[in-house]
Amino acid sequence: MKGNTNKFMKIHEITPKDYTDLHRLYCQLEDDWTSDIQDMIRVLEEVKDDPHYHLVGIFDDADKLAGTITLSKCLDLTAKARFYYSLENLVIDENYRQQGYGQALMQYVEDYVRRHNGRYVNLTSSIHRTDAHEFYYRIGFPRNYTVGFKKNVVDD
Repeated sequence: MKGNTNKFMKIHEITPKDYTDLHRLYCQLEDDWTSDIQDMIRVLEEVKDDPHYHLVGIFDDADKLAGTITLSKCLDLTAKARFYYSLENLVIDENYRQQGYGQALMQYVEDYVRRHNGRYVNLTSSIHRTDAHEFYYRIGFPRNYTVGFKKNVVDD
């Protein structure tokens, strides 16, 4: 059975009470995701007061975490010397997909960026996540606009 189909959704910053559910969501993002919850909490505690990082959740009417995204404020001096936001780790719980949660969360992000004078949003997605890519195209991200690269500089 799919998750709650009631469209009453709440969007706000993730708080420590949500960390266990957040970890569960991240485990759905990648099959080989192995980060320990304590490591995740340690990093979240390091950035919790930094205004450049925002960890946002979307919750159903029972206050269950249905999805999340991370926004990071970045500087682009070549883009009219304005800020942009990098989006990472958009995850919608598998029981809440295809019900508007992802679209609502992305609309929240776009509104947030506009309110904070951001010029654009940038996101990356693992090359094998083709369903996610189709979602991004449907909500207005252009095809073939940029090429992203990622290089690990530390072996874990």
